[in-house]
Amino acid sequence: MNLYEMTNNAVMLYELLQNEEIDEQTFKDTLSAMGTEEKLEGYCKVIRQLEADVEMLKSEKDRIDSKKKVAENSIARMKKAVIEFMKATGESKSNAGTFTVRLSESKATSITDESKIPARFLIEQAPKIDKTAIRKELLAGAEIPGCELQVNEGVQIK
Repeated sequence: MNLYEMTNNAVMLYELLQNEEIDEQTFKDTLSAMGTEEKLEGYCKVIRQLEADVEMLKSEKDRIDSKKKVAENSIARMKKAVIEFMKATGESKSNAGTFTVRLSESKATSITDESKIPARFLIEQAPKIDKTAIRKELLAGAEIPGCELQVNEGVQIK
């Protein structure tokens, strides 16, 4: 029996208990006979393992991201060295074995003073809602139109 089926059975048992069709001891004994403690323990073990896997994967992602950053910095440093060498030799194009190296130029916009930019170049953006500030006020008892505290259920496994 899976936890979903056990939940349905537990709901029916609880209704019987509430309607006084069974006593509390029968309720507990039936739940115990269904193996609820073992099933919950199994779920908790799997949850713990998955949480550990998530932490390990996060750590591995951070390690890989760090290696990626080192590689990107090395590429930028080496390209700069190639550019400096070619400029020093006066070459704009060079054959290097199976590679052809060519200097190129591109143009990018650099903003030196945002306050002087004409309005026609500004992009309108919708206001952003500060949910953290709203939450703090709601928790303090304030009533804010269009807002309410949402209760999310969770489980703590210790």
